[in-house]
Amino acid sequence: MKIKILIGLLTFSNLVIGQIDANIYGGFSANYLQFPLFQKFVESYNQEQALYDGLSQDLEFNQIGYGGEFGIQGSVSNFVFGFGGSQTKTMASKATFKIGDTRGFQFKSYTFDMIVGFRIGEDKFQLIPYLDFGTQALQIHSWLEYDGVKSYGSEGRYNGVWTSWRLMGAGGLKFQYNFSDFVGMYADFNFPINLKTGAKGSTFTHSDNTTSGEYFFPLVAGPGVYETDLALPQNYRNMRFSIGLIFQLNAF
Repeated sequence: MKIKILIGLLTFSNLVIGQIDANIYGGFSANYLQFPLFQKFVESYNQEQALYDGLSQDLEFNQIGYGGEFGIQGSVSNFVFGFGGSQTKTMASKATFKIGDTRGFQFKSYTFDMIVGFRIGEDKFQLIPYLDFGTQALQIHSWLEYDGVKSYGSEGRYNGVWTSWRLMGAGGLKFQYNFSDFVGMYADFNFPINLKTGAKGSTFTHSDNTTSGEYFFPLVAGPGVYETDLALPQNYRNMRFSIGLIFQLNAF
C-alpha cells in the first residue's frame, strides 16, 4: 500500500513539474527616479549657495540611471510567477564651486521582486501583464571632490552614504519573443504604484561612520537654517525599463 502511495505521489509530482514552463532571465535596465522632495532639496541648496555666490554651476538632479537584473520565472498554463532582483544607479548629480571643488550626489537602488501575472499568446510571442510585490532599498551617496579625489568624510555636511528601505508594489508589462525552444529575448516595463511610503523605512539614515548626523535632512529657506528634526521622506518612484535574454530550463 505504501509503495502504491509513493508511486502515486511521484507520478503526480512529475505531472505537475512537467506542466511548468521555467526559464531564467537577465539583462540591462534603464531607470527614471521620480523624487519630488529631493528636487526641492536641490532648489533650496542652490538658493542657499547663491547667497554666498559660491557656485559656478548649480546642482542639477540627474534622474536617469542604469543597471541590471536577473531572475527566474515559471508558468503553469497561462498563470505566471517569478522571483528576481535588480540593481540600478543614477548618473551623478553635481554642483561645481568657483574654487574648483565639486559636490556630488548619486542614488543606488536594490530591489527584490516577486511577480504574479498571466500570459497572452503562445510559442513565439507572449505578452505578460503582471503585479510586482517586493522590497526596495535606496541609497544616497554624497561626496565632495577635490582635484579628482572623492571624500565621503565628515568635513562635508552631506558627506556619506544614506540608506532607506520600504515595501514596494508595482505593475508591469513584459513582451517576450522566443527565437527557439532554448533562447528568447524580452522587454519589460515596471512602474511602481506607491509614490509615498509607509511608517517603516521612511527616512534616510547614514549607513557608515563618516557622518555625525543621523538623518539626511532637507534645507529650508534661509542661509544656515536646516530641518534637523525632519528627515527627508522617501516619497519616490523608480520606474524601470529592461531588455535582455531568456533561457528555457525545460530545454535541457
